[in-house]
Amino acid sequence: MEPDFWHARWREGQIGFHRAAVEPALAAHWTTLIGPADGRRVLVPLCGKTHDLRWLLEAGHRVVGVELSAVACRDFFVEQGWQAAVEEGQGRDRRTGRAVTWRRHRGLGPADGLELVEADILALPDDVLGSVELLYDRASLIALPAGGPQRLRERLVERLAGWLPTGARGLLVTMDYPQEQRRGPPFAIGPASAEALLGAAFEVEALAERDLLAEEGGSRWPVDRLSEHTFALRRR
Repeated sequence: MEPDFWHARWREGQIGFHRAAVEPALAAHWTTLIGPADGRRVLVPLCGKTHDLRWLLEAGHRVVGVELSAVACRDFFVEQGWQAAVEEGQGRDRRTGRAVTWRRHRGLGPADGLELVEADILALPDDVLGSVELLYDRASLIALPAGGPQRLRERLVERLAGWLPTGARGLLVTMDYPQEQRRGPPFAIGPASAEALLGAAFEVEALAERDLLAEEGGSRWPVDRLSEHTFALRRR
């Protein structure tokens, strides 16, 4: 999706994708998969204002989220009751060479160790994030369509793989449904498409599946099936 689409959604408050609580799959699987936090730094792409950021910080990680919307970055700190120092930088998009501007919202006080980088993740210069050791993704890959001339989803996987070192672990949460029955976002990613998309760069292991239609007693979505999938990732 184009950046203007997401800017409009946040500006107009059309953020049905935002969860008012911590993602259950994160609480259920993260510690078992990752082990002791040991201050390791977690990358959370297209993070919005998710409560998962705070959960990861309080679990003992350092956390860096990347988010396009200034509204989301501002609202996250306001809603958590935290303060942030903001710095601005400029660089070059490594793919196109065009100038890009980014802002770093660095948490203060109890939010020390957490930062949000306000930028288009596909245009962000490689060196802005610094080193990251882990990945948590509940929102980024399903926000982008498969294929197409822009290859947005494929380009994002290339970026994530480029930031993560060999052996780095991650947790991926997706949704799956008959794509022809509904326009995204979120877009459908099931086990087969996750392997096809990520398999060259990551080992992909299915951990859990939830039948959302059965659990929620129906859905506002006009689809025949709707499931949530949780995967363990390991950078090859």
